[in-house]
Amino acid sequence: MTNDVVSKLATVIPPSRISTDPSLLDELSWDALSEGRIHPGHYPELHAPVCAVRPRSTDEVRRIVQFANAEKIALVPFGGGSGLMGGAMSIRPGVAVDLRDLNQILDIDTEGSSARVQAGVVLESLDTKLNGVGFILGHDPWTVPVATIGGAISTNSVGYRAGIYGSMGEQVMGLEAVLPNGEILRTRPVSKRSAGIDLNALLIGGEGCFGIITEATIRIFPRPQARVFCGFLFASFEQGFAAIQKMLHARVRPALLDFGDDEDKHDPGAILYLVFEGNTEIIAAESNLAVAICSGDGGRPLGREEPEQFWLDRREIARRFMHNRRQRRERGPRRRR
Repeated sequence: MTNDVVSKLATVIPPSRISTDPSLLDELSWDALSEGRIHPGHYPELHAPVCAVRPRSTDEVRRIVQFANAEKIALVPFGGGSGLMGGAMSIRPGVAVDLRDLNQILDIDTEGSSARVQAGVVLESLDTKLNGVGFILGHDPWTVPVATIGGAISTNSVGYRAGIYGSMGEQVMGLEAVLPNGEILRTRPVSKRSAGIDLNALLIGGEGCFGIITEATIRIFPRPQARVFCGFLFASFEQGFAAIQKMLHARVRPALLDFGDDEDKHDPGAILYLVFEGNTEIIAAESNLAVAICSGDGGRPLGREEPEQFWLDRREIARRFMHNRRQRRERGPRRRR
């Protein structure tokens, strides 16, 4: 099957864009989903792709999709491979569509607060570029150093700053995608949709089922004037959760809200980290109200240092993930079930 598929694909896109390297195919058939995140007994039987393709344009993606339709071959889009839901894992032989060569930042419009980028652009690369013109990317998951724009939209990813900027899908203004029949869909980028059907919603969170995203226009945000860090230790999870509910009812909106048990740092108890960013006067008022609510509900202040260190370390797990992936590739393909 492999030789037949590769020879036919070579008539559709340049042969240099096609690979059957076993280590690469293994890398493209896994994401960050672990067996511990799946209900026992429901881990699927997986298959490595028969080959991988690395398109460099929307037109090449279109030709690949049309080929797959004609040959009845499954396609699995691949971005950074850091998803936690198994979207990159193949349950039957197919072709992996590696989108990492679609990596151009096409336009940054500071007046219109938007950026137009290809799907394979890594979040960190875009954020660095935006920082140079006084803006930031509102989407800030732990996977920033490895995740791509297309992958973040396809999973409707939620990042650390979702409290004020929303999920990745909420930051989408317009999309370009190749539909399952090979047609190219382009939605007009607008800041707000108030009427009619939102075709972007068909692709946001769809994990490639309804089309392969090749380009996106997304919102960008001015760099915050200031940032305030707060941390609290609660005697129980329930106590801390009640304080969080009071903050949200009071319309307090931290950029980052991380809450849970951490036995390594504080046991027993539950830790709440809050980060406020934006206009200096506004975040001062919001953080003061948060402190009053949390302290009044039994939260013991942890000071600035611990939550600030959490903020600085929030992406460290992604660097370990990338290191482990490189080691796996050096060791060669993994055995499958």
